[in-house]
Amino acid sequence: MKILYIDDKAEIRTLLGRYLKSWGYDALGAPNGESGWNLIQEHRPSIVITDWIMPDLEGPALCRRIRGAGFPEYTYIIMLTARRDDVVVGMEAGADDFIGKPFNKEELKVRIKAAERIVTLERELALTNLGLQEKNRRLEESEEQLRQMAHFDKLTGLPNRLLFFERLERAVVESKRSESNFGLLFVDLDAFKAVNDNHGHKTGDELLVMAGQRMDGCVRASDTVARMGGDEFCIIVRGVKSFDGPVTVAEKIISALSRPFDISGITCRIGASVGISVYPHDGDSVELLMTHADNAMYEAKRGGKNSWRRWKPDSPDTDEGVLL
Repeated sequence: MKILYIDDKAEIRTLLGRYLKSWGYDALGAPNGESGWNLIQEHRPSIVITDWIMPDLEGPALCRRIRGAGFPEYTYIIMLTARRDDVVVGMEAGADDFIGKPFNKEELKVRIKAAERIVTLERELALTNLGLQEKNRRLEESEEQLRQMAHFDKLTGLPNRLLFFERLERAVVESKRSESNFGLLFVDLDAFKAVNDNHGHKTGDELLVMAGQRMDGCVRASDTVARMGGDEFCIIVRGVKSFDGPVTVAEKIISALSRPFDISGITCRIGASVGISVYPHDGDSVELLMTHADNAMYEAKRGGKNSWRRWKPDSPDTDEGVLL
């Protein structure tokens, strides 16, 4: 263990150096506070033994400088003083222990042994804290991975059913409170089964990823595009002022998905049937909005696919739009 002793009297430095080296310590000496401070920064001793009264930088000022330096490892400070009244001032400055002058060799040895135990415990505690911090970091990473697995679709990276329904429920609550509207789109990919059958599930999976990306590019950051499973997606369009908002998004999606997909040299073509419901006109609960959007989507499929429909209450007809 490295120990620095600082005293402006050469005979005391000689005595301290002889004792410390005979006890097996790596000992350094300094004749004044400033040179001692330079050695502290260079060698980072575990224990510093410093005189109180020195010509340039006195012991208490050196203590305060050490404590304010923010060294990663704790520095144990023992002060030498002939005045007992100095103890309170020195402790307030950051000293850990005191030895009266003239000092007794055996007392010095015992106090240094005690300091060594404390420094060792401080280091072990610091290592334990670092270990706990690392464990906490890994735990947070694991929790984030679990959250991703629980709330996001593994294939597309989009929100999954669980997260979608959480956001849909939140949209209902917030819209009810603010008396605002939002749109719900139920999207089913047309001709996706043919891609799977003709080109394999790997191509089908890549197409689902690309389709999700295209749909995500059709909405704002405040909206939600979620994969519900298979080739079905749902979209929450927040803060719409009229029915035109969800319709615009539906038409953008139909247009985006109508463009060919180039997957590893294979050109795939699909479409989208979109059902629309709007809160609160088409339902004021999650169940009603989902049921009506789902029904409207099947109407779009029956009407020729690659189109949108809106569920219309108390009427056999639905609003409809076809993108050719």
